[in-house]
Amino acid sequence: MNVISNPILVSWNIHKKCDDNDIYGVIGCGATLEVDYTDIYTKKYEKGYWSSSDQEFVSYMAHSFWFKCPCCGKENSIGEEEIPEKIRIIILNSEKEKSKKTKKKS
Repeated sequence: MNVISNPILVSWNIHKKCDDNDIYGVIGCGATLEVDYTDIYTKKYEKGYWSSSDQEFVSYMAHSFWFKCPCCGKENSIGEEEIPEKIRIIILNSEKEKSKKTKKKS
């Protein structure tokens, strides 16, 4: 196979503060960090809603986005709306690939 043109490298980052006022009681160090999309990972959680007729509760698994502070080790969340859709897709695909590799090793 011949490469006709080189792929366009993805570049995205965001400045986030390690949460020093967490509602869950885990206090971070307050460091301001430049978080690259490769630093972000996901966690699954259950989300749901009532059907339009309110007869049935529909639940499904959703993803939340996280990074770990290199200074203190605290996990910090990033709102989905703060991450461009293309970057969210890249992160989710990367997580799927990691999961496949882990399952193959087992």
